[in-house]
Amino acid sequence: MLEDIKPQLELIDRSNPLKRENIEYSIAGFSDGELVIYISKHTLEYRDSTPMKVETFDNPLENQQLKNKNNESKPTAKSSPEPEKEGTGTL
Repeated sequence: MLEDIKPQLELIDRSNPLKRENIEYSIAGFSDGELVIYISKHTLEYRDSTPMKVETFDNPLENQQLKNKNNESKPTAKSSPEPEKEGTGTL
């Protein structure tokens, strides 16, 4: 009966409990005639009780295009010098 019991032990290295790391890349598009590839998702899975960590990243070109669009749509205010009042000018 004891011969039938086969324990499955998995020892966890406390200095590095990382079980799996997955990095996903995506194509952002073209910028200045060059293909832009970026990390879109980074997943870390652990052996210990640490919960799985998932990070997602936005397309950098979409952020840049949105920023450029916002800058173009806002008129820049130019201040003009105030006219001098009579009697306040310097000699």
